[in-house]
Amino acid sequence: MGVVNMPHLTELLVESGVQPYPQYKGIGTIHSSFLWFAKERRLEGVGLWSPMPHYIARLPFPWSNYPGASLCIIEKLNAMEGLRVDTGDLESLSKRTGEEMGKIYDQLHEEAKNELVYPSSEQAAAYSDQGLARMSDDEVKGMMKDIEDFFRKRQQ
Repeated sequence: MGVVNMPHLTELLVESGVQPYPQYKGIGTIHSSFLWFAKERRLEGVGLWSPMPHYIARLPFPWSNYPGASLCIIEKLNAMEGLRVDTGDLESLSKRTGEEMGKIYDQLHEEAKNELVYPSSEQAAAYSDQGLARMSDDEVKGMMKDIEDFFRKRQQ
């Protein structure tokens, strides 16, 4: 995705296969400041963004420096400007990071499945499927107890 500081540059983005970012109305960043200062000086400016999952952006370093996003931006700059930046090391790092994150995801997925499934000796209480409005007070109390037990087990 990309942003521009002058409307006529939007065509450059589209011709380069970059999706123009809609009118951003959020908190300003250092990137938007650079674009604004450039515009004030009548300099054309383009900002390229590579979206990444929010759960990765919030991870501690080095995971937060998601190399796949950096690689995407450098490859686009290479194509747009005819640059010849060697991306070999970044490609390797991106591939390795993807594989490591995939392993962690698979591990977390398995752990979550095991936590969400009751062992055969501990079957979940059967609740009425007629909706909350028709549940008895005892059924609601039982469901609340099951939820509390679940969270209590998570804290141990």
